Amino acid sequence: MKSYQIIGHNKKSVESLKKLLKRLGFKYEKKDPDMIISLGGDGTFLYSERKFPGIPKLLIKDSQVCSKCQNLKFDEIFMKILLKNYIILEHSKLVATFNKKKYLATNDFIIRNKTPTHAIRYQVTVDEKETLVIIGDGVVISTPFGSTGYYNSITRTNFNQGIGIAYNNTTKVMKHQVLHENSIVKIKIIRHDAHFGIDNDPEINTVKEGQTIKIKLSKKIAKVIRVI
Repeated sequence: MKSYQIIGHNKKSVESLKKLLKRLGFKYEKKDPDMIISLGGDGTFLYSERKFPGIPKLLIKDSQVCSKCQNLKFDEIFMKILLKNYIILEHSKLVATFNKKKYLATNDFIIRNKTPTHAIRYQVTVDEKETLVIIGDGVVISTPFGSTGYYNSITRTNFNQGIGIAYNNTTKVMKHQVLHENSIVKIKIIRHDAHFGIDNDPEINTVKEGQTIKIKLSKKIAKVIRVI
């Protein structure tokens, strides 16, 4: 992997890293690089995956929170890359169908009350088996990769395979679920409008009463480079 592109918010850190990579013989490639360097935190990685889906990402910490970053010095990381001392981990994504459009999530899909003072009523259907109507702030549908994030904040657990459902602040106790990877989940909003979010994407959709979101595992994957 000799060509790269950097995604990072701190211009100083980006320029410093570019100088190091140039000294080591790496080539800056704007359009079709071998790898994307995500220089920041968890949110930077999610943004870089949206912008360059499928291209292997190297996560380097330049933020307070980066749970998937490796705690190594820059020069140590890239010497290992040059020596091919790395593996590429593949992480499943979720695909949601809503309003005749498809959306991909690396971490999670978040459905929650649009108005903070009003809980939403919604129904979850898993493989054509319906639950009772649920009242609460919403629901999080997570990948294993994303289960250390919002899903974990609600359930205090995480998982390695399948699809996770975390029920957010419900009026009745709802046990979180980890479904088989071939499961199909449908969320129908019964009462009050909801917001529909994808990872940390600032663009938010509104789900109106009576509308349904269908979610399942995607065939597309996210690739993360891990040096060894």
